[in-house]
Amino acid sequence: MKIGINCGSPDRWHMIRKNGYDYAEGYFAGIALASDEEFQNMCDIRDRTEIGIEAVNGMFTPNVTLLGAEKTSLDAVRDFAEKGFYRAKTLGAEIAVLGSGKARSISADMEKARAEADFLALLQLLGDIAQKNDMKLVIEPLRYAETNFINTITESVSFCRLLSHKSIGTLVDFFHFYMNGESLDSLKDAGDTLMHAHIARPDADRRVPTEIDRAVCRQWADTLREIGYDKRITLEAVFAEDFEADMQIASDIMNMFRE
Repeated sequence: MKIGINCGSPDRWHMIRKNGYDYAEGYFAGIALASDEEFQNMCDIRDRTEIGIEAVNGMFTPNVTLLGAEKTSLDAVRDFAEKGFYRAKTLGAEIAVLGSGKARSISADMEKARAEADFLALLQLLGDIAQKNDMKLVIEPLRYAETNFINTITESVSFCRLLSHKSIGTLVDFFHFYMNGESLDSLKDAGDTLMHAHIARPDADRRVPTEIDRAVCRQWADTLREIGYDKRITLEAVFAEDFEADMQIASDIMNMFRE
């Protein structure tokens, strides 16, 4: 399994390989919204550092509304996604994460059936764009504190199976998974819909995992191994001011996922 690190800033990409990580996970919206000059600079840094930007997250900014009567038009979403997926693929990405908890939250007066229908239409649109760019779109279940729509692996998997789009899968973020009190059995039921993984330590502070987190992280690693998942896992945490020091602190735990 490859281990990567969430690193939207190109100025940090040179740190990745020398500290034992295989790839960077970039920032989809930042890539899509960058000027042509800024995007070319990302490509140049990627070439110089020889690091793959193999995944991207942060697809939609909070000012976007994805569900309900006031949702952003699908045409606007399509234009944004077309540019973002194309640029992400140019940088080397194979995975795009659909988290964006605020953008996908539903209002108190919205019927759940309406939200589900809107989300399926969104998934179809994004899945087709992902497929055109030879990428996968993964739905990220988020903790209840961040969104009220799709919080568990089980919910994410149900959308994957309902739509049955070959370019759409799910993601396990072990921080959200832990904070929501999910059972490892739900992860075992994900099957081949599981296409990506994130990790932070099992604590509300969301910092990088350290030695005191070894036992829980070992359970997570063993479960991924048991279900045959061997793709990628990205360290996505709240990093200290010294980003490189945090990379080094977490590397021993992250390497458990390679074993």
